[in-house]
Amino acid sequence: MIGGSRVRVLDPALNPVYRLLGPAYVGFWLNRLFWGRGYGTEVAKVLLSFGFDEHRLHRIFAWCDAENVSSARILEKIEMRREGVFLKNWMIRDNWRDAFLYAMLDSEWRKIEEPKVSPVTRVIHLERRTAT
Repeated sequence: MIGGSRVRVLDPALNPVYRLLGPAYVGFWLNRLFWGRGYGTEVAKVLLSFGFDEHRLHRIFAWCDAENVSSARILEKIEMRREGVFLKNWMIRDNWRDAFLYAMLDSEWRKIEEPKVSPVTRVIHLERRTAT
Protein backbone atom coordinates (compact mmCIF):
# COMPACT_ATOMS: atom_id res chain seq x y z
CA MET A 1 0.00 0.00 0.00
CA ILE A 2 1.28 3.46 -0.91
CA GLY A 3 -0.75 5.38 1.68
CA GLY A 4 -4.12 6.87 2.52
CA SER A 5 -5.91 10.21 2.57
CA ARG A 6 -9.20 11.85 3.42
CA VAL A 7 -11.24 15.02 3.52
CA ARG A 8 -13.50 15.07 6.56
CA VAL A 9 -16.33 17.55 6.99
CA LEU A 10 -16.95 18.37 10.65
CA ASP A 11 -20.28 19.06 12.34
CA PRO A 12 -20.00 21.92 14.89
CA ALA A 13 -23.05 20.51 16.70
CA LEU A 14 -20.95 17.50 17.71
CA ASN A 15 -18.03 19.47 19.13
CA PRO A 16 -17.79 23.25 19.69
CA VAL A 17 -14.06 23.15 18.84
CA TYR A 18 -15.08 22.52 15.21
CA ARG A 19 -16.52 26.05 15.08
CA LEU A 20 -13.03 27.40 15.78
CA LEU A 21 -11.03 25.16 13.46
CA GLY A 22 -13.26 25.21 10.40
CA PRO A 23 -15.68 22.99 8.55
CA ALA A 24 -13.28 20.40 7.14
CA TYR A 25 -9.81 18.98 7.41
CA VAL A 26 -7.48 17.03 5.17
CA GLY A 27 -5.23 14.20 6.23
CA PHE A 28 -2.82 11.90 4.47
CA TRP A 29 -0.07 9.39 5.17
CA LEU A 30 2.45 7.58 3.00
CA ASN A 31 4.29 4.31 3.36
CA ARG A 32 7.93 5.10 4.13
CA LEU A 33 8.97 3.38 0.85
CA PHE A 34 7.28 6.19 -1.10
CA TRP A 35 8.61 9.21 0.79
CA GLY A 36 10.49 11.89 -1.15
CA ARG A 37 8.81 11.25 -4.51
CA GLY A 38 6.30 14.11 -4.50
CA TYR A 39 3.29 11.89 -3.82
CA GLY A 40 2.43 13.68 -0.58
CA THR A 41 2.31 17.05 -2.32
CA GLU A 42 0.13 15.70 -5.14
CA VAL A 43 -2.25 14.00 -2.71
CA ALA A 44 -2.54 17.15 -0.61
CA LYS A 45 -3.37 19.22 -3.72
CA VAL A 46 -6.04 16.73 -4.78
CA LEU A 47 -7.60 16.85 -1.31
CA LEU A 48 -7.77 20.66 -1.42
CA SER A 49 -9.18 20.57 -4.95
CA PHE A 50 -11.80 18.05 -3.86
CA GLY A 51 -12.82 20.21 -0.91
CA PHE A 52 -12.72 23.63 -2.56
CA ASP A 53 -13.56 22.92 -6.22
CA GLU A 54 -16.03 20.09 -5.90
CA HIS A 55 -17.62 20.69 -2.51
CA ARG A 56 -17.30 24.48 -2.35
CA LEU A 57 -15.94 24.46 1.20
CA HIS A 58 -14.99 27.83 2.68
CA ARG A 59 -12.06 26.73 4.85
CA ILE A 60 -9.97 23.58 5.15
CA PHE A 61 -7.43 22.90 7.87
CA ALA A 62 -4.72 20.32 8.50
CA TRP A 63 -2.41 19.55 11.35
CA CYS A 64 0.80 17.64 11.74
CA ASP A 65 3.25 16.62 14.42
CA ALA A 66 5.59 19.59 14.96
CA GLU A 67 8.55 17.21 14.60
CA ASN A 68 7.31 15.89 11.23
CA VAL A 69 9.31 18.27 9.06
CA SER A 70 8.27 16.55 5.81
CA SER A 71 4.54 16.91 6.47
CA ALA A 72 4.95 20.55 7.50
CA ARG A 73 6.95 21.17 4.32
CA ILE A 74 4.18 19.62 2.18
CA LEU A 75 1.51 21.80 3.80
CA GLU A 76 3.64 24.91 3.28
CA LYS A 77 4.49 23.91 -0.29
CA ILE A 78 0.79 23.77 -1.19
CA GLU A 79 0.50 27.24 0.36
CA MET A 80 -1.46 26.38 3.46
CA ARG A 81 -0.82 28.93 6.20
CA ARG A 82 0.54 27.91 9.60
CA GLU A 83 -1.96 29.37 12.07
CA GLY A 84 -0.79 28.02 15.37
CA VAL A 85 0.75 25.43 17.59
CA PHE A 86 -1.13 23.07 19.89
CA LEU A 87 1.22 22.40 22.78
CA LYS A 88 1.47 18.80 23.97
CA ASN A 89 -1.42 17.91 21.67
CA TRP A 90 -0.96 14.19 21.25
CA MET A 91 0.97 11.25 22.62
CA ILE A 92 3.48 9.67 20.24
CA ARG A 93 5.79 6.91 21.47
CA ASP A 94 5.07 7.74 25.12
CA ASN A 95 5.89 11.44 24.67
CA TRP A 96 3.54 14.41 24.47
CA ARG A 97 4.17 16.19 21.18
CA ASP A 98 3.16 19.57 19.80
CA ALA A 99 1.09 19.90 16.63
CA PHE A 100 1.15 22.61 13.97
CA LEU A 101 -2.20 23.85 12.66
CA TYR A 102 -2.39 24.89 8.99
CA ALA A 103 -5.37 26.26 7.07
CA MET A 104 -6.47 27.72 3.77
CA LEU A 105 -9.54 29.67 2.67
CA ASP A 106 -11.31 29.12 -0.62
CA SER A 107 -10.31 32.66 -1.70
CA GLU A 108 -6.63 31.77 -1.15
CA TRP A 109 -7.02 28.54 -3.11
CA ARG A 110 -8.47 30.45 -6.07
CA LYS A 111 -5.44 32.79 -6.17
CA ILE A 112 -2.88 30.00 -6.55
CA GLU A 113 -1.44 29.83 -10.06
CA GLU A 114 -2.50 26.94 -12.29
CA PRO A 115 -1.99 24.08 -12.52
CA LYS A 116 -3.02 23.34 -8.96
CA VAL A 117 -3.24 19.64 -9.69
CA SER A 118 -1.20 17.87 -12.37
CA PRO A 119 -3.20 16.50 -15.34
CA VAL A 120 -2.35 12.89 -14.41
CA THR A 121 -3.49 13.40 -10.82
CA ARG A 122 -6.69 15.07 -12.02
CA VAL A 123 -7.50 12.09 -14.27
CA ILE A 124 -6.91 9.62 -11.44
CA HIS A 125 -9.04 11.75 -9.13
CA LEU A 126 -11.91 11.93 -11.61
CA GLU A 127 -11.72 8.22 -12.43
CA ARG A 128 -11.99 7.29 -8.77
CA ARG A 129 -14.94 9.61 -8.34
CA THR A 130 -16.88 8.17 -11.27
CA ALA A 131 -16.02 4.56 -10.42
CA THR A 132 -17.91 4.59 -7.12
